[in-house]
Amino acid sequence: MITKEHIVKKLQDRLHRKCTAIELTHWAKA
Repeated sequence: MITKEHIVKKLQDRLHRKCTAIELTHWAKA
């Protein structure tokens, strides 16, 4: 059974990785 907390944590983790990727791209361009 997947709880709401599990889903939220998964989404936050995905969002965090996305932000990190954007930051890395930003630094690479700088």
